[in-house]
Amino acid sequence: MGLVGTYDMETTFIGDASLSGRPMGRVLDPLRQMGVQVLKAAPGDRMPITLRGPKHAAPITYRVPMASAQVKSAVLLAGLNTPGITTVIEPVMTRDHTEKMLKGFGANLTVETDERGVRHIFIEGQGKLTGQTIAVPGDPSSAGFPLVAALIVPGSD
Repeated sequence: MGLVGTYDMETTFIGDASLSGRPMGRVLDPLRQMGVQVLKAAPGDRMPITLRGPKHAAPITYRVPMASAQVKSAVLLAGLNTPGITTVIEPVMTRDHTEKMLKGFGANLTVETDERGVRHIFIEGQGKLTGQTIAVPGDPSSAGFPLVAALIVPGSD
């Protein structure tokens, strides 16, 4: 939602049963501050959700109210399409995969940690990103469920 929500277009997000059961308000709140309109949503800001991006998205300073890499990532990705600096204030550090990825693609992103350990992440919007080759390592644990299923079903290979 963060990546495409700030573009001047209508976008609908449809999730599987797991995603559709989750309230998306914590992701939608900062997007609304950037000018995104929520045209349709299931009760409780659940999927399916239709967004309408603004003509010109606004950079924001957003303090993440809970430890959430997902919310932080949504705001940073949305900030890519804003003129100026979008700031995420992260009182409790979460995974920093998005920051590393954005820097790898050439985003002008800086991180400062204040004397209380609060992280301030700044991303300059509308910069030039450059595609990169990414190697994603395999996750053997993902094979666990089909392996167990094959072992417990008589006659399976």
